[in-house]
Amino acid sequence: MISEATTNYKKQALQDIIDFISGKIQESEFLQKYKVNATKSHDYVDIVSDVLHSNHVYDAKFAQSVDMQETDFEPLKRAGANYAAEKLVRALFSIAYTRKPNNRIGGDGKPESYDRQRNIGPVALVALRTLGSIPENSVAVNYVYNEYFFPRIIEGYRRTNMLSPSSIFEQIRKDAKLTEADNVKLASSSKNMQM
Repeated sequence: MISEATTNYKKQALQDIIDFISGKIQESEFLQKYKVNATKSHDYVDIVSDVLHSNHVYDAKFAQSVDMQETDFEPLKRAGANYAAEKLVRALFSIAYTRKPNNRIGGDGKPESYDRQRNIGPVALVALRTLGSIPENSVAVNYVYNEYFFPRIIEGYRRTNMLSPSSIFEQIRKDAKLTEADNVKLASSSKNMQM
């Protein structure tokens, strides 16, 4: 087994994402890998953010920089930025938030919405920060909408007043700050209990 000191977290993140997007692993397996690695390495988190933000051209130069082959990126290239963003946003939301049914029913008898409760813990904080850093002109914005207003949002309400991308990202960043404060309180109370 490779020691953590020699782990190439950039490569690990890319392999996890490629396996997830290509269907080699399920979302639950990707989440487990993310939870293990996201708090160990900024490189791992940065790669997830970069793929989410469509920041890379997956060419030979990039492949060399992460100790991979250009052909390793074929599943990611075939899937496209939209599909990758959709899968990653959904996964990160499931780490950052817990949804609870609120019994609001739409005119068609289907659930209208769920209440979101932000999670606490180091991994939830990383997920919230990653979601809060998505550029408003990114392909991921529509998927953030879909997850934020799960299971649906009426099309006419998108991008209006309080439902603008900036207001949603502002709320996610606010949730990240609250989670950070809760994590500090939790760590402090754990420390006091050990004394």
